[in-house]
Amino acid sequence: MDDKAAAAAFEADRLNLLLEIGREFCSSLDINEVLNRVLDKVIEVTRAERGFVVLLDKGEPDIRVARNMDHQAIDREEFKVSRNIMDKVAREGIPMLSNNAMEDPRFSAYQSIALHAIRSIMCVPLVLKGKTFGLIFVDSRISSGIFKEKDLEFLSAIGHQASIAIDNARQHESTKEVVVALANAIEAKDPYTGGHVDRVTLLAVEIGKAMDLDNDRLRNLEMAAILHDVGKIGIEESVLCKPAMLSHDERKVMEQHPAIGAQIVQPLQNLPDEVKLSIKHHQERWDGKGYPAGLKGEEIPIYARVVAVADTYDAMTTNRPYRAALPRSVSIEEIKKCGGTQFDPAVVAGFLKVMETWVDPPQQS
Repeated sequence: MDDKAAAAAFEADRLNLLLEIGREFCSSLDINEVLNRVLDKVIEVTRAERGFVVLLDKGEPDIRVARNMDHQAIDREEFKVSRNIMDKVAREGIPMLSNNAMEDPRFSAYQSIALHAIRSIMCVPLVLKGKTFGLIFVDSRISSGIFKEKDLEFLSAIGHQASIAIDNARQHESTKEVVVALANAIEAKDPYTGGHVDRVTLLAVEIGKAMDLDNDRLRNLEMAAILHDVGKIGIEESVLCKPAMLSHDERKVMEQHPAIGAQIVQPLQNLPDEVKLSIKHHQERWDGKGYPAGLKGEEIPIYARVVAVADTYDAMTTNRPYRAALPRSVSIEEIKKCGGTQFDPAVVAGFLKVMETWVDPPQQS
């Protein structure tokens, strides 16, 4: 293979690796998991002695993850890196490479370089929408010259992938905080609903796992379950907390809560549309006899179909002021019987699989 062909093969390998890295980074929406994956991959690719992922909170560097070459967490006493280099890259947004920092005239005034015997350094900014929000810093105190320009270019490309993954995780974290706040608001108004929401969410996610939903869909299902009753915030307490069966007119008022819930969550830009639709349609029926739109079959969003089963099971097995909880076996049999009419048969199959090992969570007193 001639030099040109070898170079092309090398670039193709790096491109494939970069695509693989991007998929790996974006496979999680947990911010801490993303940061750890980023640094583990960076150290693996660069063969650095140490690595750090730094986020700039209010402009101040915050070392969020630190690893050595064995992918072990670095003790805080070893967080001795050049703050001057970090500040320079953060300020200018330009990647920095030094093959021998102790002799590099750019760093002659940086006492930390000599003090900690740092030789090879790479530092790249994490940038989103033109703004630097973090850094990836790797170094070696063992030898000089281990990083090349091509390594800096590749680390910069990894930094771009990491920036997208970190931003996605942060947005998800922010959205989930709003979701939890809304769920807490439901519980404050109706303590029964709060305990109900927790139990429905646990069961819905387990049903989703039994149906082999991937991690992204499980996360969306979790949010749909947490928020499925959020519209009850808009129902007057005389109806919501009535300690008896509802009248026909009161039932009609209560049936407004899915549509109210959809209106409440509509402004949440980071909440997927399918989650919003599931909140609106979690009272639909497989046979089209539900509300508010009379959707049937797979017209009903998948998260709504799962929540409907978990919601019904919890309602049947929970004590109410006007009736005692039904036995677990009776409740399971009723849901099984309603597969294909009220419920999606595939969801019912997942539910029955879960019930083989499921232990009902304790109810709030």
